Amino acid sequence: MALRRKITVKQNTIVKKYVEGQTITQIGKQEQDVGALHSKINKVAEILGKANVRLQLREVLYLRGLTPAGIANKLVDLSNAKKVLIASNKGIITDTLEVNDNTTQLNTMKMITDIAGFNDKDVIDNSISKEQRNKLDSMTTDELRIEIAKADAVEAEYSVISK
Repeated sequence: MALRRKITVKQNTIVKKYVEGQTITQIGKQEQDVGALHSKINKVAEILGKANVRLQLREVLYLRGLTPAGIANKLVDLSNAKKVLIASNKGIITDTLEVNDNTTQLNTMKMITDIAGFNDKDVIDNSISKEQRNKLDSMTTDELRIEIAKADAVEAEYSVISK
């Protein structure tokens, strides 16, 4: 088993701040080093990218309950995220409405598909034949919409028949 190089006090401080929720920019702004802000931010990003620091970061997150199962549960929660819209009149709340938080849900789905490898070009390219890919690539937006509508109609018809 390879021995892990210990992290420095400065690296440990950056890890703690990052785990507490500070962004790389916020941490960079707090750095005492002389230099332009962008170079401080780049330095913080470089430190967080080092293998020994990433291992320490992973351990700290794991100790705080951020395990693979915990991450999966959080992604499920975020994929169903809601927000509350508030109506008010002269500073008095008159109504509230809970709606889907589409931005959070979309960003979560992007993360999930990225983690699952669905955004990997090789996976996408191998999921359909070259002929199908060429046909899709040559279609206009309107032609694609028509094909999608046809596929939806077939799927709806199938689901009615199978019930």
